[in-house]
Amino acid sequence: MPGHVPAGDVAASGGMTLFGTIGMSSHLRPDGSVWTNDTVDWMAEPLQWRGRRAGTREALGCILVATKRVPELRALLPVKPPEAPPCPACAGGGHLTRVVRASRASGATAATVSAG
Repeated sequence: MPGHVPAGDVAASGGMTLFGTIGMSSHLRPDGSVWTNDTVDWMAEPLQWRGRRAGTREALGCILVATKRVPELRALLPVKPPEAPPCPACAGGGHLTRVVRASRASGATAATVSAG
């Protein structure tokens, strides 16, 4: 699969998988770069993936998500300056939780965003 970074390749290079979900995974390489694999075509056999280097904000977000499982990764995140005001979106907690529920029967969706 062109561009796809198999989990075994990440481990063999000394890197690690930060997280994976349906259609996407993110990986931290030994040089500190974060790479993602996105599903390109769900109908292809086998699935087609596109690997790409994550931008700065996306990379920090991927690392932040992984800190719930590997707290030591917090050392890779920038430190908030003491004079910076608390973030109104997360109330200074550093995490946003988004829960999306969908009903196939009704087609309705609801999203809840909470700090935590």
